[in-house]
Amino acid sequence: STQFAAALQSAEPSLTFGTTNSATQGNISVIVSTDGNGIVLAAFSKSSNNCWYIIDNPVSPTTTSNAPWGAAPTSTNGVTTTAAVPAIAFSAAQQGTIYAEVKGSSAAQCSASTPVSPGGASTGGYQWSTSGFPTL
Repeated sequence: STQFAAALQSAEPSLTFGTTNSATQGNISVIVSTDGNGIVLAAFSKSSNNCWYIIDNPVSPTTTSNAPWGAAPTSTNGVTTTAAVPAIAFSAAQQGTIYAEVKGSSAAQCSASTPVSPGGASTGGYQWSTSGFPTL
């Protein structure tokens, strides 16, 4: 992940890429699955306190031990989930691009390696889609 973040930084110097949380706007959190079959990019929006994710799995990741790829997903495509979740997991079998929005996040929660939902109806929860970014 560190090497990939460095390659992205070189390709787009106006943004900051790294393996830590997306603490500010223009700072992108990055993780690559251990088998190299998937990538997650997370970006925090300070103005809305949302964390935006793009998960790209051109080939199904074979390892489900590292987040956000899990054997059992914690939500359903297109369904808003308001429960607090210690780590959001997407099915490793889901190939293609996944777009996710987590409302009510903090910069400390906006991480590509461990996406979380603060939970509760007041935060707006989270949702993911395969057709574009959700609008919570």
